[in-house]
Amino acid sequence: MHEGIKSNSQVNDVLSKIIDKLKNILTLYWELLENIPLGVVILDKSLRIIYFNKSFEDITNFSKKDLLGKKITEIIKGEFDIEACIDNYMKITFIKKDGSEGVAKVKCSALKDCGYQLTFFEIEERAKEKEDLYRDIVENAEDLMIIVSKNGRIKFINKAVEKLTGYRREEVIGKKCDFFVHPEDIPTIKGIFEDVFVRKKSGTTPYYRIITKDGKIRTFYCKYMPLFKEKEVKALLGIARDVTEKAKIEEDLRKTCENIKLAYMKIKEAEELKRNIISNVSHELKTPITIMKGYLELALEEKSVREIKKLIRYSLKALNRELSTIEKFITISKLLSMEFIKKDKVNIKLMIEDCLAELQDRIFEKKITVEKSIEELEIKGNEGYLKHAILNILDNAVKFNREYGKIRIKVRDLGMFVEIVVEDTGIGIPRDKIDKVFEPMFQVDLSEKRKHGGLGLGLAIAREVVKMHDGRISISSAVEKGTRVVISLPKE
Repeated sequence: MHEGIKSNSQVNDVLSKIIDKLKNILTLYWELLENIPLGVVILDKSLRIIYFNKSFEDITNFSKKDLLGKKITEIIKGEFDIEACIDNYMKITFIKKDGSEGVAKVKCSALKDCGYQLTFFEIEERAKEKEDLYRDIVENAEDLMIIVSKNGRIKFINKAVEKLTGYRREEVIGKKCDFFVHPEDIPTIKGIFEDVFVRKKSGTTPYYRIITKDGKIRTFYCKYMPLFKEKEVKALLGIARDVTEKAKIEEDLRKTCENIKLAYMKIKEAEELKRNIISNVSHELKTPITIMKGYLELALEEKSVREIKKLIRYSLKALNRELSTIEKFITISKLLSMEFIKKDKVNIKLMIEDCLAELQDRIFEKKITVEKSIEELEIKGNEGYLKHAILNILDNAVKFNREYGKIRIKVRDLGMFVEIVVEDTGIGIPRDKIDKVFEPMFQVDLSEKRKHGGLGLGLAIAREVVKMHDGRISISSAVEKGTRVVISLPKE
């Protein structure tokens, strides 16, 4: 009997040790469940909650008093099939105590003769935190960020777009992305779309302009990239930077460089012109004096009165040429310094006839035909200066005309204006020189061997006279075909 008691005592000791070990194991298991960073829920076979750990409590904010005994489907949004998630991950949406929603990936394990263990394997709080962080970064970025769909409509803009364009988000979302782009820069936007949606490429743009809500124009530089979904481009992300001030500085620098280059070219031209002008002015002033001196010396040796008179006439002609040159200098100097001129009634037809009379000998010498179509018209102007201008234009028409050439003069009434047109069949003016012919002392041919005399003041004087009369003057020409000068003068 004592041996049996002893035997039972040993068994009890063994069982006690086993129970203690089991208790330790259970304690460790429950501590593990309570402290594991994943939500764990034990369900009975009818899906009622019989246990959940602290992580699940933290995730849902429900206490054990709130949920124990309730079905898990009460806090899961939508249908939930427990069999479908046994040994498989399933994405579910669950409802927290405060009514907000959360997203989790769950996995279910069947418990023998008990029910199920549901593990919230990955709560997407961190993903949401990341999403919120990225959204904060995008919303508060200084650069403009815009997402555009394949059909060209805006899906998203950040605060910088609202700030720099003046458009509110609701005014922009759903509209075509080019609605605030400068019309001249639309091709740039089309190029971006081809890169992203056709070639599936990222890239950068040249500068392009946006018209803000208040009508201002701002300049941007943009980096763009495709947004993929399963290897297909679903949208375009554009990140733009406002470079208005930088673009303005660059444009100012470009213009400055162009102006410096132009100024340099003008200085070179001026230096060349200066050399030729000095030479030609000297020639124009010296030649008549040389002619006069020669004729007068011959007259002193000549005994025939008839020949002496002839030589004196030639001398006077050379003298008149000298006086004409000096008079042109004086006239252009006066015109450039005058602010207004005295005006009276001027008969255009009589004035032109007087000019032709002064040029008659030279017209006859070159056998030039003059065709006239002149209406009887009067304007208010300074007859002396107007005659000087018309005479210079007609003088050029004779000087640069060919032998047996023609001069056509037309005067017609244009209502508030009178138009005077002088055409010739002369040598014409090269296209690259046409813009310079109104400059003082400009000659198409500046060489010392040029065929035609003069200082290049005629058209400069004509322009100043027309300008003083609030009129307009223009010139067109073709080499070897002739020149056409058009003057429009107001009647009053």
